This record gives sequence, C-alpha cells and structure tokens, in this order.
Amino acid sequence: MKHLALAIVAVLLLSLIFATARAGTFTTFDSPPGTVIVPRSINSAGVITGSEFGHENTSHGFVRADDGTIITFDPPGSYATVPRAIDDTGRIVGYWEFRHGSAHGFVRETDGTITTFDPPQSRGTFPAGIDAKANIYGVYVSRQSREKGFVRAPDGTYTTFAAPHSLNTQVASVNSAGVSTGSVEDESEAGHGLLRDQNGEMTLFDVSGAVATEGLSINDHGVVAGIYLDSGSVEHGFVRAADGTLTPFDAEGEQLVDVAAINSSGTIIGSYADSDNIVHGYVRKPSGRFSTFDEPDGVKGTFLASINRSGAITGSFEDAGGKFHGFIWTR
Repeated sequence: MKHLALAIVAVLLLSLIFATARAGTFTTFDSPPGTVIVPRSINSAGVITGSEFGHENTSHGFVRADDGTIITFDPPGSYATVPRAIDDTGRIVGYWEFRHGSAHGFVRETDGTITTFDPPQSRGTFPAGIDAKANIYGVYVSRQSREKGFVRAPDGTYTTFAAPHSLNTQVASVNSAGVSTGSVEDESEAGHGLLRDQNGEMTLFDVSGAVATEGLSINDHGVVAGIYLDSGSVEHGFVRAADGTLTPFDAEGEQLVDVAAINSSGTIIGSYADSDNIVHGYVRKPSGRFSTFDEPDGVKGTFLASINRSGAITGSFEDAGGKFHGFIWTR
C-alpha cells in the first residue's frame, strides 16, 4: 500500500508539472489564403504587429488588436513593409521598400497616420524601436556604406552615432528610457556587444571567449539578452545584468537558433533547433530555468518573436501541412 500511495503521488505530481507547463491559452490567427503572417512585436495591451507576406514576395504591415481584429497597412508606394516594434501607446515603427530601391523608415501613429523618414544622407534606414518619449532608434547605411546608429526625435531632428574606431555600429533594441543595445564591428572586424545610455555614452562588452557578441533585446531595467559565437562558430545565448555581469546559456544541449526578446521581469524567449532540425520555442526564466515552448499544432516548428511585461507571447508556427500561422499565448 505504501508503494501504491507513492506511485499515486508521483502521478499526481507529474500531472501537476504537466498542467503547469501547459497552463495558458493559445489563440491562433491567420492572414487571407495564399499569404503568410509573421508576428514580430507585442505591447503591454496585447496588440501585435508584424508582416503579412503575399504573392510575388510582397509584404504588408499588420496590426492585430486585443479583440482579434487585424488591419493591414503600407506606406504609399511600399512593395515590402516590415514593422519592427510597437510601443504601449500603439505606435509602430519599421521600414519599407519600393520594388527596386533602398529601405526607408516609417512610424505609424495610433490613428493610422504613417510618416516616412530617413536620416540625412542615408542609403538605407532600419528602425529598431521607440522609447517612451517617442524617440525612434535604429540603424542607417551611410554614403560610405557604413552602418551607424540614429535617434529620431518626435520633431524630426536626428542624432547619429558610431562607436569610436568602428567599421559598423548597429542598434537592435531600445527600452522605454532610451537605453539601447546592439553590436559594433571594430577595425579588425571583430564583433562586440553595445550598450548606449540615454546620454549617448557607449559601452562595449564581450562574453568571455567569444569571437563575436551581439545585444538583441533590452528591458526597462537595462538587462540585455543576446547571442555570441564561440571559437568554433557555435551560437549561444547570454544575458547581461544591469551591473554588467554576463551569463551565457544554451538550449539544454541543443543548438541555439535565436534570442528574440526579454521582458521587464527578465524572462527571455527565443527558438532553437533539435537534432532533427525541428525548431522549438523556449522560455528562460530569470532564475535560469529553461523550458521548451511549442504551439500544440506546430509539429514542423514554433518560432517565438516577442513577450510583453505580463508574459503574453506571440510568434508563428508551421503545422503538419506546412502552413504558417500566427499565435498569441496568454496566461
């Protein structure tokens, strides 16, 4: 009887663990037939933006309201519209392209008004995010084909910057306070992580033993998540605390594919490929606890894109028939 009781307790514990891992609700959403929807960013209200890919490699921006309503949009003349981030007011920033030509920045206001822009002498503009004061951060390609960072103020004025003695400076993410992260390629073509504060002071950082380090996402506490390459060109994840402490991590022995985002609680999401080359989502808690996160119908792959402060996650998945769908997961 004692062994039976222990077995029952074990089953109950396993059931509890399984329920906890599966707690929450997946909601799938789709674009019209013949197109593919790719979510990229979710704000604190659960509003999602991303791209809808159609025929002849065209793409449109979309915004999905928390009630499930989806609206597509494009700057005038756009052949490819790529939203990158949405703030808590609903402003969306990203870039767009003509059929033949360079990329240009845009900001879409909550009333649907779209303003396009480029820093002076830009040959390509790639916004990455927007802070609480509506300053837009990103990368532009200079006339010398160098990548440099920019900040566009709400009045349309620009501040451009590059790390000293660098070939290229990239901005990948910015938090609400205007602290950004990205990467720098120095004159020897080595890559370093970049942190730029509200006052424009830049700090470079490297994971120990890395040949390249790249910051990809930053939360409101200044914690950075990103990737680095080791000497064997194997990709790993890292988290950099606000005090500068760097902690590497891997997807439980599998090959790490991507670090997508970090939210205000320090939870990191991304994707990795298993030994069968199936892509899975993952969630890494601030404690370091790692768990696989798959959309139930994503038998051919789950790709996580963004997580908001309440823990809602958006991304896409490929079903058994090879069709891609968008999803949002909420607690």
